[in-house]
Amino acid sequence: MTPDDPQLPPLLAAALRRFEEWRATRAAHDRIPASLWRAAVRCASQFGLNRTVLVLRLDYNSLKKHMMAAAPPPAAPGPRPAFVELVAPAGKGPVAFTLEVERPGGAKLRVEIRGSALPDLADLARRFATEGA
Repeated sequence: MTPDDPQLPPLLAAALRRFEEWRATRAAHDRIPASLWRAAVRCASQFGLNRTVLVLRLDYNSLKKHMMAAAPPPAAPGPRPAFVELVAPAGKGPVAFTLEVERPGGAKLRVEIRGSALPDLADLARRFATEGA
């Protein structure tokens, strides 16, 4: 593949041109410069790891490590939910309320309770929050 290939996106073609120039002038066993790694990471994030590795003739695992190092750290999770105690109302009439639990990934569980029988909501919420996460 050449940088002049019309099917090659401009960003990938430019990176290929830079890699070819560096390969033509480097001394044996020179390490790839950080600027070229940054260009490869940009290409991989836009066009995919496999395509970038093939076009730029790079080692898959090396590029993957550079991508992981360049990725922003995962967002810190929000505050942990505080303990919530559900107390049955003093009256003996029917109870009605809604419980919503959300996983860090965005999945939600919504339980609407009507009547006097209360399931083990703490266990249900705990299992939802931890299973499949």
